[in-house]
Amino acid sequence: MLKKTRRKHTYTLIVGSDLYAHPQAENIAKILGILEKYSDFDVVIVPPSVNTLGVSLICDLDDEAGDYTIGYNETGDFVLSAIEGAGDVNMPALNQQEGTFTNLNKTVVPTNVALGFDGFCLNDIANKLGMNKRYTIDYTPLLPAEKGYAAEEFDQLPCFFDNDGTEVRGYTLHEVDVALDGKLSEVAELESYDGTVVYVCNPNSQKNVFTNICTHLPNETELRGSPQFATAAKIQDGDVVEISFNGQSIEKAFRLDETLKGTIALMPIFDLGFAGQQIGAQYRFNKAKIKQVNK
Repeated sequence: MLKKTRRKHTYTLIVGSDLYAHPQAENIAKILGILEKYSDFDVVIVPPSVNTLGVSLICDLDDEAGDYTIGYNETGDFVLSAIEGAGDVNMPALNQQEGTFTNLNKTVVPTNVALGFDGFCLNDIANKLGMNKRYTIDYTPLLPAEKGYAAEEFDQLPCFFDNDGTEVRGYTLHEVDVALDGKLSEVAELESYDGTVVYVCNPNSQKNVFTNICTHLPNETELRGSPQFATAAKIQDGDVVEISFNGQSIEKAFRLDETLKGTIALMPIFDLGFAGQQIGAQYRFNKAKIKQVNK
């Protein structure tokens, strides 16, 4: 790493969702904050979904789910789903909504309706709960200023690209001061990962349950592992296997991949519906028990 950075003038550390569900996530976040403040590194946090950053800034989230949960494109006791038939109530998809989302660049980006939707939307639910807005976009100027948002009307937000391709959409969040204690916990020792380990990750062509709907994208759902993994798990190429981890069991076909090394296999979850997204929200390295299924 040092050799590769000798001629570089700027440094960026990209942090993905691998760390979000880590048992020491809070301490890791403090370390990253110290790195950004006191080192030459710019730290970029990659949200796992389209509007995860916006939700985390706007909503007060509990550490643990309550006795009754409502899932919005997630598993729950009652599910609001943008995939027709996958939940209790159908909701518009992103390209069927007019509103804003907060992207990776901390920009509040407007989105317009590309496809019609004849059904309920979030504004209908809000009005049933006592709010009184005609459109969802009426909430745009009410986004919290203390979290960096501006009191700008939706119709006043720019949404175009210049002739040179420069993006001119929405506005960037304002910087705000936040209180930090700066106290770090002792760094824990790495636990042993002997045996078979699965790493939850999707292929580049498939991101989630929504991309899985597209029939034109490659649909490779197998568990991919190296020869060393196959030997440790006592399975062969083409076997249907049961993968057990964190109290869950999933069946997948196993594909031997000569380009992989070690006893870690790659497990896609885009084909598992909203349950797959729930698995993806957990820590993505999992010790697993692998056994062959007779089929």
